[in-house]
Amino acid sequence: MKILLHACCAPCSAPILEWLINNNIQPSIFYYNPNIYPESEYEIRRNEIERYCKKLNISFIEGEYNHSE
Repeated sequence: MKILLHACCAPCSAPILEWLINNNIQPSIFYYNPNIYPESEYEIRRNEIERYCKKLNISFIEGEYNHSE
């Protein structure tokens, strides 16, 4: 089974990602939250969740960051 999971950071996503994997569910992460400000904080969070996805061999998709909209 596959599932697309919306995530805004690694710490919030870690437990559910591990649970999904341990229960034979293949997650993909969609990282998106233009409410995060400043952009440097957004990038810190993005980099960490992307690193964690690579560690778990999970696909990573990023939405466009546009805080002004």
